[in-house]
Amino acid sequence: MTRHLRFLALGTLTTLLLLSACTSTTAPVVVGPERPVLAFVGEEEGGNARFSLTNETQVPWTYHGYDTSPIYSVEIRTEEGWEPRMLGWCGTGLAEQVLAPGATLSFLVALEPDTESRVIVSLGAEDGTQAAILSPSSAGAEPRPESC
Repeated sequence: MTRHLRFLALGTLTTLLLLSACTSTTAPVVVGPERPVLAFVGEEEGGNARFSLTNETQVPWTYHGYDTSPIYSVEIRTEEGWEPRMLGWCGTGLAEQVLAPGATLSFLVALEPDTESRVIVSLGAEDGTQAAILSPSSAGAEPRPESC
């Protein structure tokens, strides 16, 4: 196959892939830099870790949660890889919230002591774009004192 024909075939394949992505019925998932940033801020008393979610984009993003805390999931690293931890959420006060452009949300997460963990927050944009934002992994909060 000549170089010209290979280029033409590659261009046709790329066009077909782009068209199929544009006509998909599911919302696109953001993988690039144009999304909010989830960061581990530090550990706090009581075995909690503080995280921040900052919208550095020009568009508002929505999340399900409470006034100042998104619904999140936690994964821990094991010998087999990352494993999800089950969390229970109360429905009272739960609603779709908006993270405006330039806004930062700070919230606490109870992490397992001495365990490498990461937090995941799901977001949506007005155009239907969805993003699962992963935090950097953290070493886990300090061991919690045993209750009496």
